[in-house]
Amino acid sequence: MIASHWVYRIWAEQYLSPLIDTKFDLGISFSSDLLSLKFSSNDLLHFIDCKWVDGELLLSNGNEIKESSKNKKNALVQLKALNGEIVKSVSLMFLDRLVRIDFSNNFKLVFKGFGRFSNVILLGSNNSVVQVFRLNFKEDWNFILDENDERWWELNKPINPTALKEYLIKFKNIISKDEVFWDCFDFNKFFESYANLDMKFQYSNGKIELVEYGIEISKKSVFENIDKIIKQLVKAYYFNSKYRLLKTDLIKKLTKLNSYNTGLQQQRSILQERRSYKEIGDLVMSNAHSIKKGVSEALITDYFTGNRIRIKLNKELTASQNAEKFYKKAKNESLELAAIEEKLNNTAELISKTNNDLEELSKVTTLTDFQNLKFSLKEKAASPGKQNQSTARKYSWNGIEFWVGKNAKSNDWILRNATKNDIWMHASGVAGSHGLIRKINLSQLKNKDLEIAASITAFYSKGKNQALQTVMYAERKFVSKIKGGNAGQVKVQKWETIDVEPKDFVKFIQS
Repeated sequence: MIASHWVYRIWAEQYLSPLIDTKFDLGISFSSDLLSLKFSSNDLLHFIDCKWVDGELLLSNGNEIKESSKNKKNALVQLKALNGEIVKSVSLMFLDRLVRIDFSNNFKLVFKGFGRFSNVILLGSNNSVVQVFRLNFKEDWNFILDENDERWWELNKPINPTALKEYLIKFKNIISKDEVFWDCFDFNKFFESYANLDMKFQYSNGKIELVEYGIEISKKSVFENIDKIIKQLVKAYYFNSKYRLLKTDLIKKLTKLNSYNTGLQQQRSILQERRSYKEIGDLVMSNAHSIKKGVSEALITDYFTGNRIRIKLNKELTASQNAEKFYKKAKNESLELAAIEEKLNNTAELISKTNNDLEELSKVTTLTDFQNLKFSLKEKAASPGKQNQSTARKYSWNGIEFWVGKNAKSNDWILRNATKNDIWMHASGVAGSHGLIRKINLSQLKNKDLEIAASITAFYSKGKNQALQTVMYAERKFVSKIKGGNAGQVKVQKWETIDVEPKDFVKFIQS
């Protein structure tokens, strides 16, 4: 608990008592966790902030509130019924977190500090509830103020120790059930200790607490520094909250990455351990004489192992055509493995980066350090290296590195980052993404790799649903931006074409 009844007494004496005979000018809020109050007297201005931290009410000296503040976004004017009214008195309830301000129109502003049930309540002249600041506590609309309670002490007036003594005796079980304690209880010393309260604040275990330490901090020290102490506690609370939130996000991210990495490793193991499609194709071809068209499976001897195995076939195809289908799949097995290896490498980098971020976070001890770390993480996320990773789709197979644009700006980025001998691609006659085969000359490029790149480029175009789509390709040095043209618009001086079936890379390697 941040604020006990001891703290409310200090707030009442230090913040609210000086408000007597001042005029209420404005109440305004910008969120459900902050209510700012403005009072004035002659040429003096008083600002009080009612701030909720983790649901608990804290009072502190506020920043200046100007009339123009009412026009700010999310600004909501509060407590209009008090505008222009004079503060007549401030009262505190002993041994409770309850303070009230009485105004010249007989309205009362009550600060109810019951832990996470704290609220600010405005009562009318007949003590009925007029306004509740924290609307989620609907029961506060039924709040009853007992003005005859003997514990009420009007500040700047003498304390009534007799009334308080009777109250303590009546409710002694709240303090102690030990009869010896009550036999030895000295009320004079009790009031003396209450009037010369010593206290100390501390922040630990994710909670803000008030700890009493006898004479370690004097009453004078508390009165002089309570505003500073409360603001430090609020700062510590928000640091802890933001720290935990970032740490939780990083841990969640790391958990997902590790899970994804495990799945990729399992996929790789399955691919590496399953029977090679080439071997199955060889078995079908070696038994082609006994496999007739129209059968959906064949039981043949596996000369690799000596066992009899069943091979599923397409009954619409001949044995040689089925074998050719297996050979085609065999060619793409390496592509599928290469794609998984690339994902594994990228995931490993992200896991390493996230672990490093967690290690850096563990070294943070102040809010300033935390803000610097968050800024650093944001900078890393926006760094050129990071942008390069996310600006284009990237694929690789058989030593080929291939980029495909995501949008018009991405197409421009690809063009800017290409070298003159890189191979540029685009679906002919339709809108689409730019493709780029990197770091290889056209004369060195195999026809199969050209076909794969063209198929992917066609897939990321308006011609993706065509049975065949023409794709133009050229060396980057023959491609240039149109002066004054929109993003992605280019002119090509010299090119060739290829007709391909549009295919997504994943579908392509599985076909």
